[in-house]
Amino acid sequence: MNFMVHFDALMRTSNVSRAAQLIGISQPAMSGALGRLRHIFRDPLLLRSGHLMVPTERALELHRAFIPLLTQWREATENDDNFIAQDAVHTYTVLATDYIQFLLLPALANAILRRAPGIRLNILPTNPIKSLQLLETNQVEFAISHYDNPPASLRTRPLFTEEAVCVIRDGHPALARPWTLDAYAALEHVKVMSGSAGTFATALVHALRARDIELRVRLTISSYLAAPHIVKQSELVATLPRTVAEALAPNLGLAILPLPLQVRGISIALYWHQRHHQDTAHRWLREQIGHMFANLSCAKGEVP
Repeated sequence: MNFMVHFDALMRTSNVSRAAQLIGISQPAMSGALGRLRHIFRDPLLLRSGHLMVPTERALELHRAFIPLLTQWREATENDDNFIAQDAVHTYTVLATDYIQFLLLPALANAILRRAPGIRLNILPTNPIKSLQLLETNQVEFAISHYDNPPASLRTRPLFTEEAVCVIRDGHPALARPWTLDAYAALEHVKVMSGSAGTFATALVHALRARDIELRVRLTISSYLAAPHIVKQSELVATLPRTVAEALAPNLGLAILPLPLQVRGISIALYWHQRHHQDTAHRWLREQIGHMFANLSCAKGEVP
């Protein structure tokens, strides 16, 4: 069974050092285990491709066969009561847009520093094209975003539902006129395309096209948090998540206006691959992230 645990760690991380860290052994010990596994199965199991280790077809086949047995064994032997956060040593990679980082990290970093000083986080920006692939190939352990049709291999925990609003600088000529769909469409826009922002933008485009309206986009950027600063110094309007607008607009001298058409809210969720579902440290971190968002005013529908 120990070799199966080693094999599972190698398959989950595709990296000898991270696999060793995952189960709390030295890197040479994990290298030795990989050598023995290769001898047992008469297959290289993991092959180097650039900076990554890529599993062979035989390794993938064996891992699929072992997962049910490993899951049953872990369920029988692992108990959350035995998990001690203070003693845990893990490194996790999380994909999140800049505004999700803005909302989550102050509280999460403080909680981890106090409760689990051995857990380290690498926070990377979401990639609208590759995020799901990174989860599937185990290059990251978490993503906080919105995906319309995630694969069945991913688990999901809903965090909150976000709605869109408009921000415009105080003193903008548009504020002296009725705020209508025609007024909104007549302005020039800064558009954000970043992770779930792409979903916001796509939903907005579909709603506008149903009314035969095309926005005049002058600037497309990848940062939610940069957009209000751009709006402050221009005649542009931005359509942003309400949490970003309400957090930044008061200090920047921006007006918040309702989006003058009906666009569905975006459900922001935590995603992880099912290979990590029974991991106690992973489960602990999922709970921390869930609690952080539950305590945020955006999850309760309040103004921050």
